[in-house]
Amino acid sequence: MSDPPGPVTSFSVDLLPDSDGVQITWRPPDNLTVGVLGYVITYRVVGIGDCNSTYTTPTKTLPQLSDHVDSYLLTGLTTWLNYRITVAALNIAGSGQTSSSDVIMPGSGTEEICFRLLLQLFKSLCYYRSRIRVTSFAELKQTVSQ
Repeated sequence: MSDPPGPVTSFSVDLLPDSDGVQITWRPPDNLTVGVLGYVITYRVVGIGDCNSTYTTPTKTLPQLSDHVDSYLLTGLTTWLNYRITVAALNIAGSGQTSSSDVIMPGSGTEEICFRLLLQLFKSLCYYRSRIRVTSFAELKQTVSQ
């Protein structure tokens, strides 16, 4: 009986200039006892709801990629959003450990600077008031005004 593979190595997610996409690259896991059958890439928006353990932003899973593939061009991402992208190798024992990276799809101009500052504030913010956990700007505004 074999074990699921370890995490992929040399994993990176690179922004593409003037594009709505990223280039994802990786290498097979180290110390494989059996061959890799393929790879699975998932991605989701990070931020809204991540402070709340009962809510998870829906994850999108791409179709399984061949074992010969070591890169993927992911397009159609929305500017100003922070995405968590993962890659996992598969073998006969199942899906291996994931490698993940967060990437913010950039916009342009001064709006980008303001957005990045707000995003960093929001990512670090799990605001508690009267045991209310705030998970969005709208909830924060409502909670603060109470």
